[in-house]
Amino acid sequence: MNVSEARLLIETAEKFSREFQALEDNAALAKQAAVKAADDLLAEQVRIELCKLDLDELRKTGLSIRITALRVAGINDLGRLYGETIGSLSAIEGIGETSAQRALYALNKIKDRVSEQVSLKLSADRRDAFSDKLVLAVCRAMEFERLERKASPLSDELGASTERCSASSALIMNRLKWLFTSSIRQNGALTAVRVLSDLLSGSFTDEADSILGEVGAVVELTVGDAWARYIEDPASFYSFLENTASKAKDSAYGNKLRFDVRYSDTCGLPAVLYENVYNTELDLKGLKCTLRPYQELGVKFIINQKTVLLGDEMGLGKTVEAIAAMVTLRNCGETHFLVVCPAGVLINWCREIEKHSDLKAVRIHGGWYLDDVSRWIRSGGVAVTTYEMISRFTLPEGFTYAMLVADEAHYVKNPETLRTAALMVLRRKTDRVLFMTGTALENRLDEMYFLISCLDTDTAKGIGGITSLSKASEFRNLVAPVYFRRKREDVLTELPEKIENEVWCQMSPAEYSVYYDSVMSGDFMAMRQVSWNMADPECSAKALQLRDICEEAVGNGKKVIVFSFFLNTLRQAQKMLSECRCFGPVTGAVSPKERQSVIDAFSAESGGAVLLSQVQAGGTGLNIQAASVIVFCEPQIKPSLTKQALSRVYRMGQARDVMVHHLICPDTVDEAVMNITSGKQAEFDLYAEDSTMHEAGGRLIDKDWINRFMGEEKKKYLPMVIG
Repeated sequence: MNVSEARLLIETAEKFSREFQALEDNAALAKQAAVKAADDLLAEQVRIELCKLDLDELRKTGLSIRITALRVAGINDLGRLYGETIGSLSAIEGIGETSAQRALYALNKIKDRVSEQVSLKLSADRRDAFSDKLVLAVCRAMEFERLERKASPLSDELGASTERCSASSALIMNRLKWLFTSSIRQNGALTAVRVLSDLLSGSFTDEADSILGEVGAVVELTVGDAWARYIEDPASFYSFLENTASKAKDSAYGNKLRFDVRYSDTCGLPAVLYENVYNTELDLKGLKCTLRPYQELGVKFIINQKTVLLGDEMGLGKTVEAIAAMVTLRNCGETHFLVVCPAGVLINWCREIEKHSDLKAVRIHGGWYLDDVSRWIRSGGVAVTTYEMISRFTLPEGFTYAMLVADEAHYVKNPETLRTAALMVLRRKTDRVLFMTGTALENRLDEMYFLISCLDTDTAKGIGGITSLSKASEFRNLVAPVYFRRKREDVLTELPEKIENEVWCQMSPAEYSVYYDSVMSGDFMAMRQVSWNMADPECSAKALQLRDICEEAVGNGKKVIVFSFFLNTLRQAQKMLSECRCFGPVTGAVSPKERQSVIDAFSAESGGAVLLSQVQAGGTGLNIQAASVIVFCEPQIKPSLTKQALSRVYRMGQARDVMVHHLICPDTVDEAVMNITSGKQAEFDLYAEDSTMHEAGGRLIDKDWINRFMGEEKKKYLPMVIG
C-alpha cells in the first residue's frame, strides 16, 4: 500500500464516520420534531374543546370579568379567547390591563382542567394539518431510528478500527510532516492503516452504502406515504411516540404521558405492590416490538408476581405482554415455555411469537404431536398447543419448564372437565403460570375463585366468602396480588371514535306474519331470527338495510364485518351482498387455519370488502383491525359475545373511526333483548368489565326470562287470534 492509497482509505473512513454521525443527528432531530408535532396537535385539540365552551364559563372561576365587552369585540367562546394576549385584550374598549390579566388567568384555569381530559387522538378518517404534520414527523423519526439501529454496529466497528490507527492516520494525512518522517515510521504507519483496508474491502462498505442510501428516501417521505404506514401499523406508531415523548424534556404530551404511566390511583393496585411491580427490571433484548407503557407495566406484573390472572380487556395486547415476559425470562437463562390456547388461535399464537420476538415457536398439534413434544423437550422454545391436545400427551416425570401460559383461561373454569385436569398436571411442572382472559367472571364468581385457586391458594381463601356486590371493593383489593386488569378507555386514549348506531328496521306484514308463527309455536331461536327467516331476502327489512350499509361502505373503500349468531342469517346476507366483494363466512365449522386464511385475504384486499362471520367464531382470538364498519344482524343474548366481537376490531392497531350498526326490529324480541342487556350490564361491572353473571345476579337472559317473555309475546298477539 502506498501513501495515496492510504489517504484514500482514511478519507473514505472519515466520510462514513461523518455520515453515520449525520444519521444519528437526523434521528435526534426527527424525534424532537415528532414530539413538537404531538404537542402542537394536543394544543389544537385543547383549543377545539375550548371553542365548545361559552364565555360564561369564566364566571364559574369566581373572578369579575367583563363578559359583555368581550362579546362586543367578537369573542364569544373560550377558543377565541385562547388566542388573545394581555396587550390585545387591553385594546378592547371596556377592558383594561387588570381585566385582561383576570380573563386570561381564568382561561388558563379552565384550560388546565380541559387539558387533563383531552388525549391525543388520530384517525385516518379525520385528517387536518396538525395530524398530517404529526404522522409525517413520527414516520420519519421511526425510519431514522430504524436506520440508526442498523448503522450502529457498523459505526462502532468503524470507530474501533479508526481508533487503532488514529496516530498513523494523523501522520499520513499531514503531508508536510510526512515528508520529514523516516521511512521506517512511514512503513509502520502504512502497515497500521491496513486495518481500515481490511474493514472497507469487506462487506462493510456495501452494508454502509445500503443503509446510508436510504436516508434520502426518508427525507422525501410524503404525507400520503406516512398515513399509509400509519394505517398499516398504528400500534407501533403510538408505541414509538409514547416512548419518545416520555423521555423528552418540557413536552406537554410527554408530561401528560409521564403522569398517565404512573397512574395516580396506582392502576388499582395497593401502593406497596404497585411500587414493587413498577420497579421490576426487564431485559427485552430479542423483543421485536416496542411496548406501550401500560404493556410494560403488565409484563413487570407478570414477572414480579409469578402466578397471574391477566384480565386486560381484549385489544390491549395481552399476547404481546406474555411474549415479552417469556423473552425476559429467556434472557435470564430459561429455555422452555408452554402456551395452551383454543384451537382457533393456535396459528395466530405461532405467528405472533415469530413476529414479535426471536423466540422459536414449536407447534404441537395434529398426528405428529408426540414428535413435536420430543423436539421441544430437546431444543427448547415456546411450545404452542391446544386445550384438546394437552390430555393426549404427558411430559417426563422430572421435566420442568419456565412458564405456562393459558390463553382464554375461562376455558378451564370448570374443575370437573378433562381439559382442566390436564392443565393442572402441566401447572405443577412450573412455578410461573399466566392465565389470560378478558372474561374471567363470565359465568359465576365461584368460577373466578377456582381460576385464582389454581394460581394462589392463599388469595383464593381470602375471597372464598365474598358473594355480594356490596363487597366489590374488598374483592378487588384481595385479588390484586394475582388479578391485573386494565380497561381500553383507561389506556388506549388515542383510539379513534367508536360510533354505535341502532338501525330500526320496520317489518312488512309478511315479516310480522312469520314472526307471529314463531311466537305461537314457542320457537325462541326462530324468533331471534326475526326478519331474516324470510324465504326471499329481498322481502327482509334487515337484509335490505344491510345491503344499503355495505354497498355504501364498500363504495367508499371501507371494510365491513357482518356478525350474526345464526348460519341461516349469514347465508341470507351473502345472497343480498352479491354485488360486494364478500369473504367467509367464518363459522365454528371452519378450521383455524382456513379461518385465518380468510381473514388474511379480507385484510389484504385493496379497497372495500365484506367479511361474514358468526359472532361466536369471530369474537375469539382473531384480530381484524382492517375493518371500520361492523353490523350485528341481531342483538346477542350474551353481552360478552358482542363485546368480544367488537374488541377484535376496535382495539390497539385500529387506525380509523369504527361505525357499529345494530339491526333491530321494533316490538319484537330484538327490542326486548337490547333493553335488558344494555340496562343490566353496568350492575355486573363492579367485579370485572366482562362479567355477565355471578352469585348476585345470575344470568341476564335465562330460561325463566325466555319463558316469561314468550308468554308476554303470546298475550300480545292473542287479540289478533281472537279477532
